[in-house]
Amino acid sequence: MTPTLADVLMLTGLDITSADLPFHFPAKGSRRLETKSIGRWKGYIDRHIKSEIIDEKEHVAFLNMWLDKFVFCGRSAGPTTNLEPLAEALAMGSSIPLGKHLLGSAYHLLHQVSNKLLAGEPIGNLGGPSWFINLWLNLHLQHAYEYDIKSMSFPIDQPEEEPATTRRCMSYGEAASAVPSSKLTPSMVAEAFKCCYNGLTKGAIVWYAYHSEVPIFELPDCFDFVTCTFNGETLEAIIKLGILPANFFAGKGQYLTYEFNHPSAAARQLGFGQLPIRAYFADLVKPHGKHSSGFEYNRLSNLIPDATTINLESWTAATFNVKQFRLWWKEWKNHLFCMATGTYCRKFDPDFNDPDGGGIEFTPPTISQSNKSIAYAPPSADPLISYGAPSLMDIATIRKRKVSTFEKTTCKKRLQKGSTLAQATDPLVATSAPETNPTGAAAPQTAVLTEVALVAASLLIEAIQVISLLSNFVCTLSMLTLLLSTVCTIRT
Repeated sequence: MTPTLADVLMLTGLDITSADLPFHFPAKGSRRLETKSIGRWKGYIDRHIKSEIIDEKEHVAFLNMWLDKFVFCGRSAGPTTNLEPLAEALAMGSSIPLGKHLLGSAYHLLHQVSNKLLAGEPIGNLGGPSWFINLWLNLHLQHAYEYDIKSMSFPIDQPEEEPATTRRCMSYGEAASAVPSSKLTPSMVAEAFKCCYNGLTKGAIVWYAYHSEVPIFELPDCFDFVTCTFNGETLEAIIKLGILPANFFAGKGQYLTYEFNHPSAAARQLGFGQLPIRAYFADLVKPHGKHSSGFEYNRLSNLIPDATTINLESWTAATFNVKQFRLWWKEWKNHLFCMATGTYCRKFDPDFNDPDGGGIEFTPPTISQSNKSIAYAPPSADPLISYGAPSLMDIATIRKRKVSTFEKTTCKKRLQKGSTLAQATDPLVATSAPETNPTGAAAPQTAVLTEVALVAASLLIEAIQVISLLSNFVCTLSMLTLLLSTVCTIRT
């Protein structure tokens, strides 16, 4: 499970549909905001606030503070001009998908934390929107911690000298932010980790978090709280594979990079059927590459498949998983959760004492279900899934990843058996889709789809076929085990 663009929209209301041009923002700002030797954020406010009519410079100064201190949470914890170009663009009224920038920053933060953990180094102050991850956890773990997020109240904006009053929440974001917090002790962190590691009960699992029998909230207006579905433009942005900008601001030692958005890895969170996870970009480009120009960003954007041919008018929320996914996860979790719980919990709390004896530790399997030997690689800060993918420089010189002999043989056998080109290109679609046309001819509904669109819609294909068979299929609420380091591994 992982935060998605749907979570960003529902929890923050930030734009996720506008075109993105992040390579414009690392340039220096033109307003020359004062940030040094002024007394941190309080001095910054005093230096730039005006007692008269608010001018454009004060507007930019306010947006710069809002972005740096409250949204992206710069690691300096003080005023900088790193986000001034982005603030200037917002002040001019430019349409900027801040939601994509926020999700990319959250993914990049998880990536940095994973690298620190692998290296055995203290995490320290990495900056980044950890507040958004907390909101997301508040929403999806509401049943596990036994509180009703829909009954929360939100404080009213009023002068400090007046008694505090509240009102009903108008969005999931307000409700998630109103959840009472407490200072965690090492033992509490260890217990929370144990709960996630061992797996939550079905009663504590939340899959499609935005389903409700009775409409409770009103915002955002692009979500229909009666049918619990998004409008067409928003849904297309949510389910589409994409590149998320990260480190898109100026600053010493910073460089513009990117994260991958694979919505098919969290299909049930979006109200669709869950197929085995496929990392689409794994063989196309290395992750976390450095790029500094519009040309390089365009090369990345050209890798995103076209999903405009998919008709989303008749889609309804129906969460489920297929047999192939259950078999995939049954084998995959044996590699992820082979260590005893106490081994990890004692890293959080040295005095941790598990009444169950710390769990059972077992050796991961060495033979896969397809009777092939499993070769384990040593821990590495570099993702192993996309190790052989070309870099941005390779893409610029049109150098592709060399296809292995095994892949060539596999594709050749599929074509000889009468499979369609789309099935040979995307084996996950072929294995999960029922054989409704044994002759091998393309079905009328999929004949108009291009090969690339089929790959983009891999999380939807199964839902189309199952919903057509189960017309009365309804939404269910369920959730998968949550483990942040595992999320990073699966996502990359």
